[in-house]
This record gives sequence, C-alpha cells and structure tokens, in this order.
Amino acid sequence: VAMTGMPELIALFHSFVGLTAVLVGWNGALHSSEVAAEMIGVHRAEVFIGVFIGAVTFTGSIVAYLKLSAKISSKPLVL
Repeated sequence: VAMTGMPELIALFHSFVGLTAVLVGWNGALHSSEVAAEMIGVHRAEVFIGVFIGAVTFTGSIVAYLKLSAKISSKPLVL
C-alpha cells in the first residue's frame, strides 16, 4: 500500500474494530441467561452501550473509507 493510501486502509481496519464490538456485544446478549439476576440490568446496559458505540464506529469508519477513497462525494450531507 502506498503511503497516500494509508488513511483509507486505517479507516477500513477501524471499521473492523467497530464490527467486532457489535459482535462481542451480540454474543453477550445471547448468553445473558448466565448472568446473575441482580446484575441483569447492568449487563443489558453494557450490551446496549457496546453495540451502539460499535455500530457508530463501524458506520463512521466505512463512510470515512468511502470518502477518502473518493468512492462517494466528500461534500457534507444535509438531512
């Protein structure tokens, strides 16, 4: 990879970090029956926060990769 392509590569690798956080959180949700009853609220909050942050990280990193590689316009989007 040329040095000019490093930002795109880093953004792509960072998207895998976000996806991994989502998968780890999802796995934690699937095994919530193993959590003690008094800790279930804390566990659910932990899973929600982890999946939310992971999803935002994944989405943002994919958008950054696409913008840096000029596959989508880098102009701001107005909703």
